[in-house]
Amino acid sequence: ESTLDLLRMSMVQGQMESGFGTRAPRSKEGWDPYSNIYNIGVQDDKTTMQFPDRAAGLDAYFDLMYNDYTNQGQIPIEQLLQPGGFVNYRGDRYASNQEYEDMLRKQLKFNQLNFPMPPGEWGGP
Repeated sequence: ESTLDLLRMSMVQGQMESGFGTRAPRSKEGWDPYSNIYNIGVQDDKTTMQFPDRAAGLDAYFDLMYNDYTNQGQIPIEQLLQPGGFVNYRGDRYASNQEYEDMLRKQLKFNQLNFPMPPGEWGGP
């Protein structure tokens, strides 16, 4: 269940952060949305991390989520979605937007209502 929750979360964050690499705000100098769809190391006024390709950006996101935000699976995704809950073990927020968790919850709900997972075990196409 936690793997599915993280997968759903990653889909929503990819949508919200960069439209899955299709849009980059002009204020993010040095940020490549193609290789960093989750805005890892992108702060409000600067970019502190860059990745050579999309695979490296994806690895960085899942490593950050697993190690920093879920504390190696000890913190459930549902806890991150609570108001003010998307913080890592050091107390750092994932996003500066104080409504980030609410935005994630709303998009997750929309996705689940409009694109539900099929019942039973799903192994792909």
